[in-house]
Amino acid sequence: MKRSAVRTALCAAFALTCLSSAASAGEVDDILAKVDKAQSPGKDQVGVMKMTIKDKGGNAKVRQLAIKQMGTDFRLVRFQSPAEVKGVCFLSRGENEMYIFMPDFGKVRRIASHTKTESFMGSDFSYDDMGSGKMTDKYDGKIAKKEGDLVTIELTPKKGADSDVKRRVLVVDTRYFIAVRGENYDANDKLVKETVQEDIKQASGNWIAGRITAKNLREGSSTVLEMSETRFDTGLKEDDFSQRNMKRSD
Repeated sequence: MKRSAVRTALCAAFALTCLSSAASAGEVDDILAKVDKAQSPGKDQVGVMKMTIKDKGGNAKVRQLAIKQMGTDFRLVRFQSPAEVKGVCFLSRGENEMYIFMPDFGKVRRIASHTKTESFMGSDFSYDDMGSGKMTDKYDGKIAKKEGDLVTIELTPKKGADSDVKRRVLVVDTRYFIAVRGENYDANDKLVKETVQEDIKQASGNWIAGRITAKNLREGSSTVLEMSETRFDTGLKEDDFSQRNMKRSD
């Protein structure tokens, strides 16, 4: 009788643990889906980005980029200045389809999966950072902490995913569902990169981060992206995100 009672209690505890894990996973997926939506608000979005890259000595390079995106799957980034990078264009069509166009070579090149984690045009953002796709397709997650409006989520790459990190930690502000802080840890579980989103404001009813900073803790460098001239629901179509359009000068 006692053994039966113990066995029943253990089964009940196991069932509660499973239900709790399932609920937690569902909550994480819901939060990440909202973060994805906040990263791609409206039906589409166009704007201008000022990119400032600083090396560990404080020397800076400034570049201006135009960005177009539609939903979570389509993003096109075109360099407008300075002259040395003008016309360079990056296209992302979902998680596994990325392209780069270099005017000097006059051809579009597909970015291989194993190079997605490399530096985007000498910045502290990777091609993967600048690309599109859903986080729920890339990571498994669990909630590590809740504190007021802030939820800390620990992410690990899904099996078979192309990733140079062992885990990522995101701090999500649930008032806007923007990841206000991110941390990347390498294979040795050492913190190697920090990302901060700030200057959060409303534009056409959508919450956006006006400034995003990435710090490379290995190299001592940093890159700041500042958004301006942001417009939503401009009527972009899927054809606007084609390889053909990468070669346009506008």
